[in-house]
Amino acid sequence: LEDVVGPVTKPHELAGQVKSAARALFASLTEARGGAVTVDVAEQASALSAVTIAMADLVDLWEPGDPGTMIDELAAAAKQDPYQFRRALLSNTADPMTARWLRVLDTVAAACKWTTAPPTGRKRGIAIGAAFNSIVAEVVEVSNATSTGVTVNRVWLAIDCYLSVNPGQVEAQMQGGIVHGMNAALYGQQTFTNGAAQAKNFRNNRMIRAGEMPQISV
Repeated sequence: LEDVVGPVTKPHELAGQVKSAARALFASLTEARGGAVTVDVAEQASALSAVTIAMADLVDLWEPGDPGTMIDELAAAAKQDPYQFRRALLSNTADPMTARWLRVLDTVAAACKWTTAPPTGRKRGIAIGAAFNSIVAEVVEVSNATSTGVTVNRVWLAIDCYLSVNPGQVEAQMQGGIVHGMNAALYGQQTFTNGAAQAKNFRNNRMIRAGEMPQISV
């Protein structure tokens, strides 16, 4: 891990070190081309993988949304659409999982009509991930973004869980996952002193209310 991020002297600051290392790797690739952002997708994916694997496999650390955020930063630097950028990364046709990932990504993009502009004042973001042999992609539409919060207006979600015995239960579980994700992103907070977590549990963390729930399409 230290080969990627340098000496780890403060474990609670590791997430920042990992993100800095990713940016440095990407910057070194673009610098070799006179500052022009012409790095091909394979090199971008390699830079991203080095730090993502280090975090996921070697560190017991949860930072919500971090890998997806880094992919968005790479897409922006390459001046590419974030949906199409992710599609280009899913290029290993020799892997049978690739088709499943692409199908889920394309399904959520079609559901939200990604190629059309969102309503005035709103922005959209897209992400995809997998766990327990299920692949999930989401598009979130937000508005009223400030330094202290944001309004989540709509969420589209597509899932490939291979075999669904009770589709309604799967839909309910995905809706609950969206609630947990919003709670963590909007209201979850932990502070550290000398590397030690200060909050002992979650009782003081706010949760979204019924009237704040976005419209969800699964």
